Amino acid sequence: MKHFSLHQQWVLFILALLLLGSLYFKFYYHPRPTPSDEPVKEIVVEVLGEVRQTGIYLFQNPPNLREAIERAGGLKETAQYDRSFSSMILETGTLLTITRESSQIPPLPPSSKGGQKGIKQDEIKIRIGRMAANKLLVFSIPLDLNHVSVE
Repeated sequence: MKHFSLHQQWVLFILALLLLGSLYFKFYYHPRPTPSDEPVKEIVVEVLGEVRQTGIYLFQNPPNLREAIERAGGLKETAQYDRSFSSMILETGTLLTITRESSQIPPLPPSSKGGQKGIKQDEIKIRIGRMAANKLLVFSIPLDLNHVSVE
């Protein structure tokens, strides 16, 4: 009967340990994910009023006013609104209320043809506010204690 020498036994023992270690790391070891420097934060904006699809929308990056209106399907009807504010960046928890108001453009100075009436024009008004407290709590957005009530 042939036996392994002591040196051969140590070599086989080390090879067996390496084999078991590699199997452990392959099948059982799952490293914990390292936390990134900045967690993924979604921007929450609620859009109500004269848009095609009112609702609450989530953005990966802070949207501007135009992007929020486009995400809500755009305006129901074509109308004029002040585009100078369309590049304004919105923060999380913003409520956009879009309303249509009719305005009367004054008539031109009277001419020899008789009286003229003013032209009626629809104008879009966009009011920027804060979402209701219960909605802010659902999305884990901090409340501004200066603007919330007990309810």
